[in-house]
Amino acid sequence: MTDIHVKNSRYFGSGRGGVWEREWSDLQDGLCDLPRLFRSLHRTSYRGWITMSDFSPSRNEERLLRHNRQVILQSIRGDEGVYSHTPYRPLDDFVARVGQA
Repeated sequence: MTDIHVKNSRYFGSGRGGVWEREWSDLQDGLCDLPRLFRSLHRTSYRGWITMSDFSPSRNEERLLRHNRQVILQSIRGDEGVYSHTPYRPLDDFVARVGQA
């Protein structure tokens, strides 16, 4: 069985053109829509490991672990308002309706 590895990074234009650059970000502000990821894993009955790396300098290790645990638990539960940059869920609602058709 495979495992899912979550990292907290986001990409942005370099300002010089060409290759995009990466920076560490809070887990809930990265590229991955975690609530959507966990809904997809739930639909497939995934039972493997979820691992993560966080190299952001924003918190000490204990606070970082507590914060990321909270974000992941909120994402697994599907709590609204976890993300400020993902206001839409167009695919998720459609997929649920297709299975009922």
